[in-house]
Amino acid sequence: MCPHCGLDLNQPLKEGELQALAKPYLEKARKAVNSGRNLTQALLDCEQALEYLPDSAEAHNLHGLLLDSLEKPKEAILEYREAIRLEPDYVEAKENLADAEANRSSI
Repeated sequence: MCPHCGLDLNQPLKEGELQALAKPYLEKARKAVNSGRNLTQALLDCEQALEYLPDSAEAHNLHGLLLDSLEKPKEAILEYREAIRLEPDYVEAKENLADAEANRSSI
């Protein structure tokens, strides 16, 4: 038990609790992608969110966008594929994957 809040530290966190922990990291990363600024920190924020939500297609897609922006297309493609594996109808991830593969083949 946590001496400060009484939380049973031996119990795994519930989905809603994990989402609440990941949300601020995802928001910061999303803002960075949109502004094109502080992408390295945004990548770390997104990776922290993925620690809480490893099965989040949205987080994997965002991770791919950040990797693409940091000129790591091979890693970005893997993230887009993971997002699609987790959510097969995820249109944005499919579009990002197609763009990344097209850009990679034109190099």
